[in-house]
Amino acid sequence: MGEQKNQHAPGARHRASSRQKSAHDTEEHIHQQSIGIKPAGDGKDTAGTVSSQIPHEATSHNQEEEVTKATILLFEHIEEQIGRADTKAQLTLAADALLAGTLAALEKGAAKSLLSNTSPILDRFADLFTILMFLALVCSFYWALRVINPHLHDSKRFTLMYFGRIAQMSEDDFINTFGNQSLNDLKVSTLAQVHTKARIAQIKFARVRWSVNFLIASLVFWAIIQLLLAFS
Repeated sequence: MGEQKNQHAPGARHRASSRQKSAHDTEEHIHQQSIGIKPAGDGKDTAGTVSSQIPHEATSHNQEEEVTKATILLFEHIEEQIGRADTKAQLTLAADALLAGTLAALEKGAAKSLLSNTSPILDRFADLFTILMFLALVCSFYWALRVINPHLHDSKRFTLMYFGRIAQMSEDDFINTFGNQSLNDLKVSTLAQVHTKARIAQIKFARVRWSVNFLIASLVFWAIIQLLLAFS
């Protein structure tokens, strides 16, 4: 009987020790929850926080790339518009030259014939429109030449995207200044140059419009002159 009692005693002591350890762990867990400490084994909130930060950083990076691409595309678009304006002006100059050739073939002394009382009325009208056609061609030439005339407009901001500003610096200063710029500085410089080029493009297209309008007027006067000469 004494041996059986001794054999059961270690098991009882082990169960008692387990109960005490479980009670101690429960008390420690309750104490950690009361003071706001999360158990080390519970990694759900930590993983959720990290996973929420990673998509946010990825989204910000993607937005930064999209803004950079849009800036470059806008810069190239404005460059193309300036090139189109110059092309339109060149075509207008070619058309003006052709009309000027036909104007030279018309009767000379149009102003003298216009002021003469002995000239027929149709001839005097033809002389009048010849003078008007000449003036319209001069205006068309003028505005077309103003389009292809270089525009050296600089931005109010400091930007190294403008060749005039670069030419004012030495080679070493330009390389050092450009290399020390941050990505945001380069983006701001590009956008400032886009704004400047947009102003230049607007001026060019306005002058192209004036040149084309005077060219159209010259064509109208030329057509009227041909009708008057046909009935004279």
